[in-house]
Amino acid sequence: MSGSFAELRIGHFHSGIDIKSSKGIIGDTIFSIQKGVISRLKIEPGGYGNSIYIDHPEGYTSVYAHLDSFNPKIDSIVKKHQYAQSQFTVDITAFNEPIKVNSGDYIALMGNSGKSFGPHLHFEVRETATDKLINPFLMGIKPTDNRSPTIKQIELKEYDSYNLPIESQLLSLENTTNSRAGKNYDLGAIQVNADNQYSLSLSLYDQMNGSSNKNGIYSIEWFENDTLLQEICLNDLEFEDSNGIYEIMDFQKKLKSNGVNYLFHLNRLHSFSFVKKRLNLFDNIANPSDKYKMIFSDFEGNQTSVNYQLVKLQSDSITLSPFLKPNFIITSKNQHIIRTKNFDILIPKQLNLPKQGIYIKEVNTIEDTLALILEPKDVSITNELTIRYKSESPRDHILNWVYTDDKGEKYVMATCPKNTVCQVTINKFRTVNLEVDSIAPSVSLIDHTLNSGELVKLKISDNYKPDNKNQYLDFDVFINNKWCLFNYDLKKDIIYSNVNNCFNKGNNTISVVVIDNAGNETCTDFKVIIK
Repeated sequence: MSGSFAELRIGHFHSGIDIKSSKGIIGDTIFSIQKGVISRLKIEPGGYGNSIYIDHPEGYTSVYAHLDSFNPKIDSIVKKHQYAQSQFTVDITAFNEPIKVNSGDYIALMGNSGKSFGPHLHFEVRETATDKLINPFLMGIKPTDNRSPTIKQIELKEYDSYNLPIESQLLSLENTTNSRAGKNYDLGAIQVNADNQYSLSLSLYDQMNGSSNKNGIYSIEWFENDTLLQEICLNDLEFEDSNGIYEIMDFQKKLKSNGVNYLFHLNRLHSFSFVKKRLNLFDNIANPSDKYKMIFSDFEGNQTSVNYQLVKLQSDSITLSPFLKPNFIITSKNQHIIRTKNFDILIPKQLNLPKQGIYIKEVNTIEDTLALILEPKDVSITNELTIRYKSESPRDHILNWVYTDDKGEKYVMATCPKNTVCQVTINKFRTVNLEVDSIAPSVSLIDHTLNSGELVKLKISDNYKPDNKNQYLDFDVFINNKWCLFNYDLKKDIIYSNVNNCFNKGNNTISVVVIDNAGNETCTDFKVIIK
């Protein structure tokens, strides 16, 4: 298994489990786990790629994603819809007659389609009525595991009153004991300033028998003396929980070293649906006799624990992280609307914002571009805020909400069609641009001469990258004036089809139309020879 349920991913909790290919290549046979009826077939360039949803009579739905191909019956249904709609991307939820499957029926082959970075099956279990995600381990779909979770590093992070990190300290893991229950790390006395906030950033993972993959953990119990303060148990998960992923994932660590660390706040509570118990964790830090313990467990009950004490540090001054001077003070118990010349920023209540203020400023950068600066940069927030563009007159053009990453790549977060309300939601502070896109996509043919059975490949790309799975380039391909189904490999920016599908021997004309999210269109023809 290469991915566990609810482990930390960029921007979300992992919604299922990932099962590796037996030989490291595509083609493993995928079977239905129980009898049921196929309720959805979805084909998309990113996201889950080729996927199957099966509703089962017990009230749950099983999901099979990143598939390479379907069994002949399912494939014929998919192809029929693709040709009827003249497009590669289809989402089929209505069927002429029920497609029934039995337990153990062959339904597909394992693949690498969509947003996948190696051959595997992404498998989910959901409650059919609510779409709540269920840990597949609860159904017995799990590997053998008698290995305790591993802690490679623990870092104490101190935050100023803006909730920005100002200092970090690696804690010694030398004081380690082993028992039948697993490893126990004693961190000793940790000195803290009561005026600031702290968290423990842990390089923490679990490994199954015979596997080198580093997976997430299953449960966390947090004790003060013998009192259970907080318990996290990953039996189920709501999709909305991912809005607060950076409450428990060290985003700064990811930015600096590409590491995935769990983040446990010493004086702030986690608010996820899977938190089973919450008490104040930081009431008596002046009492050095209080002993804290965190127990990390995998699904099989293998444990690793951490012990520590908190000692109040006497300090007359508070260090602050530098950032632009705050110009708004926000209270977490109320909703707020901040207005600039061209934007309204809607901030919901119960937002985890720096208590001493935030910085918001609108700036004009270049022609056809507005920018909104939100500081402190990269601070995550528990509830999404909404930015709305105030247009006083009807718009005859499409606008893109855009951000730029550290590598200078531009990503589209949302697109505003003409004469519609133009808004975007964000879950962390950053500089957001509102831009007019007037650059059409580019198209090129990779090979002009091919043999029977080979793939015709076209490279299609745009000046913006998609930030979510719905923002793909739209395209149509005609071979000798007849529409032809081309597959879309979003990872490589390539569309392709086997020459045996639509081509004739000898000379052929490929006519391609590619349209981006702003409606910019490229139309071009290519000549290809099939030997």
